[in-house]
Amino acid sequence: MFVDDDGLNPRGQLRGTTISLGLIVTAPGQGDLTHRPKPSQKLSTPLSAGLTGEKRARAVFFTKGYAGLNYNSTHLTFQEPTSPVALYACEDFTVRFSVRQNFLLKQLVTDTDNNGVVSTELVNCRNLESMTLSDAACRMRDLPNAGGNSVISEVLSFEVLQKCFGAQLLKTEMEVSYWPEGGSITDYVCQMFNTTLGVSVTRAMNFRSNFTEEEAQRLLSKKLNGIIQSSRNSLDQWSKQILHVWAASRHIADITASTFHALPSFLRSNTLLLITVANYRDIFENR
Repeated sequence: MFVDDDGLNPRGQLRGTTISLGLIVTAPGQGDLTHRPKPSQKLSTPLSAGLTGEKRARAVFFTKGYAGLNYNSTHLTFQEPTSPVALYACEDFTVRFSVRQNFLLKQLVTDTDNNGVVSTELVNCRNLESMTLSDAACRMRDLPNAGGNSVISEVLSFEVLQKCFGAQLLKTEMEVSYWPEGGSITDYVCQMFNTTLGVSVTRAMNFRSNFTEEEAQRLLSKKLNGIIQSSRNSLDQWSKQILHVWAASRHIADITASTFHALPSFLRSNTLLLITVANYRDIFENR
């Protein structure tokens, strides 16, 4: 039985809270194809099964008891049973997060008073140039930004929120107005779970040495101070901000999360820290 309090839209995007065992493949004009593996069984299921001629098939996987993930262009392989997880998979990338994290993200987005941390993992299957991006993500990619070398991380940030959680882009970086001008700005504004959010994107990685708590503290303090300033000076109205951190490893993600919890409450404010561990090298390069 598939349980989804907000439903699964026709594009196969994950919405709300979903707890299930099995695999759903959806595509325009196609019925759902459901595969139910046994908890101890290793499963390799073609993503294109039953989707003849559909080049943009998307698959959403709700698995209970499958955590190991091996992905190539045509197959997902689930391995050893662990805790319940939710997976979003398409031809461009796969995003994995626990069912608990899915609950927590929705709770923190709609709770405008409190802060918290949500963790996800991304495995890319294509370079950004080859991805079938949403129209909004293409708009972010093609419009001028405020400078810097983070186009890939920002575009992919929105694409993950859009595909996994139904986010809708409201304004790009240069479309948001501030007064006074000249201070910190947010990277984009979106709506998710009927809540307007500012989103600031950054990257946590090793430079010349191992990533430390001190480096995490410097990074988070700078970005969180910027979020406080941009929220105060923005002429647009949003309820809170997401600080989306791309982490180059699970170790870096763990250090970032623990450091966030140790920061002063005024600095954390009501910010949602979303950490995504990614294997996509281009996110962390100056592009």
